[in-house]
Amino acid sequence: MLKYYTNGKTLPNYEINGPERVYDIKEAEIFVVDGGDGSILRAVQHLFINNVPNIPILGINTGHVGFLSNDITTKQVIAFLRNPDWSKIEKRSSLITTIDDKYFMGLNEVVIQPLSRGILFETTLKVNSNKLSYKGDGLIISTPSGSTAYNLSAGGSIVDPTTSVLSIVPICPFSLAARPLIISDDSKIRIDTTAPAELTIDGVSIFKGTLQNVLINEGPFMINLIKFTSFFDAIHAKLGWNYSIR
Repeated sequence: MLKYYTNGKTLPNYEINGPERVYDIKEAEIFVVDGGDGSILRAVQHLFINNVPNIPILGINTGHVGFLSNDITTKQVIAFLRNPDWSKIEKRSSLITTIDDKYFMGLNEVVIQPLSRGILFETTLKVNSNKLSYKGDGLIISTPSGSTAYNLSAGGSIVDPTTSVLSIVPICPFSLAARPLIISDDSKIRIDTTAPAELTIDGVSIFKGTLQNVLINEGPFMINLIKFTSFFDAIHAKLGWNYSIR
């Protein structure tokens, strides 16, 4: 009998005979999330905090775009919980950020922005031993999963989530030559700022102050998302690709 967890939230209009709902995430075999992509990101944090990052997440999209969740019916959810098809799992890479010996995990992105808006803000990066400097409104460092989030809005590339890369995207750069950069996900990124900054992970503020020797690299865990459609079908449907403009 499949054991599923919902973080205390009652799934609306679902009468499920067979699977057992549990109230301790460590007993669960699957995490059912009813909401949008933000709810999925909060669920990922819940897995990290409870040290069970590998439990598959079944997202039911009741939000807006929904690249991490699924546009599925009640009947499909119940059918999956009664007879789970684990071949629908997609493994997604994560990020780990180290600040003063404290560790923070994320699925989508790390964003560095100035605390005082409107100033020319400089961020210095070391990608392994290579030094990069950016002036502008900040930086986004994203996983492939995060490529369709803030990364996309800031002009970054859409990245197939099965690839082993990270994206570095400047936000409103001062120089026209400062372009999005794709690097290997085994790279180690170290960040310094010359002015107070705010660092956010998946939309949650983690640190405010001058960043010194902050380390960002691929996380030790893979997140298991249950996906009913392919990534390419999703970007065609949700971003309007392949539709005639006439």
